[in-house]
Amino acid sequence: MPARIRGFPEDSIVRRITCGRWHCAALVDRHQVFLWGRNHCGQLGLGFLSRACVTPVKILLEPDEDCLLSVRDLAAGEAHTVVIAEAGHAGLDARAYSWGDPNDSRLGGVDVRLHHSPQLVKTINHTLERLRLNIAKEAQQPKNSIVSCGIAHTLVLTTTGQFLAWGCGKYGQLGYGDLWDREEPVVVPGVHSVLTFATGNRHNIAVQRVAEAHAALAKRETVYAWGSNAFGELGLGDTNVRLQPATLCTLNESIKGCAAGARHSLVLARASSTRSRNAPWNRISIHGDSEEISIFHFDVLRNKFKDRRQSHVLPGSH
Repeated sequence: MPARIRGFPEDSIVRRITCGRWHCAALVDRHQVFLWGRNHCGQLGLGFLSRACVTPVKILLEPDEDCLLSVRDLAAGEAHTVVIAEAGHAGLDARAYSWGDPNDSRLGGVDVRLHHSPQLVKTINHTLERLRLNIAKEAQQPKNSIVSCGIAHTLVLTTTGQFLAWGCGKYGQLGYGDLWDREEPVVVPGVHSVLTFATGNRHNIAVQRVAEAHAALAKRETVYAWGSNAFGELGLGDTNVRLQPATLCTLNESIKGCAAGARHSLVLARASSTRSRNAPWNRISIHGDSEEISIFHFDVLRNKFKDRRQSHVLPGSH
């Protein structure tokens, strides 16, 4: 049975919550980060390895307790955690912190000897300075994130709507055209002005706004997918891996949200303005290997969203 999670400060407000495979993280009142779950890889950021914590534990991103950071967003991978934060009083740009499993370069170049403690990802700062970019302050749609983790890779959204990616690249999930792991973040080519995105275990889905100048030739938003595709999770009609973002032409519509599970993807699209009066407001497009999901044909799903209020989709692991 669902139960209330206890351990947060009284009268506090949980702003964000994210779940990895083995642990969960929550942003409380924009300044406090709490984690709970397994800690066998140091993913809770406690400074040591342990079996698990069953109640939320507050962690400090910086050793100095007087350094009050404002957290923009956070994400959890299989066994690592990434937080985007800024020292608002100092007027500094946002920075990334990571901790947990150090394999596959997923922590972005931190000292692996201290992988069980939050560390500043200095490589992302170097990349941002070199490319004259900044981490996005917030997603263009309030419910969406600016950072997301797969099993062993991370995507961070910049102010230009481009992605910085690092970590495991074995399945092309970094989108840089190769299969290498990368400690230093790279810019995912061909994608910009991103509205919303999602990371699966080893693949990614992103929705890009089309420039107004091309409005007559294209739909308002375009969906891109890249990475592992062994189970058709990219929705491209085959099972070939994509090393760079590929366009899902059949989904070029007004997109309201997207989500990615371990081996499947979901995109929530609004019906066109020329739809008939009896047509549904929303439609869900489904890709992947789950037999349970594939039997829910579009017509069945349409009946579930007749109230026209569905605005967000969340994946499961299968």
